Amino acid sequence: MIKTEQQYNEILQEIYLLMKKGEKNKTDAKTLILQQMISEVSGYEEETIKFPAPKTIVEMVELKLFQDKMTQTEFARKSGLGLPKVNQIINGKRPVDVPF
Repeated sequence: MIKTEQQYNEILQEIYLLMKKGEKNKTDAKTLILQQMISEVSGYEEETIKFPAPKTIVEMVELKLFQDKMTQTEFARKSGLGLPKVNQIINGKRPVDVPF
């Protein structure tokens, strides 16, 4: 279990070196170790790295787009809004309205 930022950075470096070798050059044992290290890093990040909650509707939409790996085009299609409107609102060139 990672307890310090130094341990975190050292494990990230080990992960980088293992991944740099390529998928074909890793043994099953090394792959298992890599998976365990990635799990430890994820746990550490969830515990220590706190992102501020979105404060505006636009920030909420941007977060949702990121979480769902969705483009503005996909969001516009799924929400029934025009892409130009979505783009203008997200870029701050148009205020958010009730239908949005």
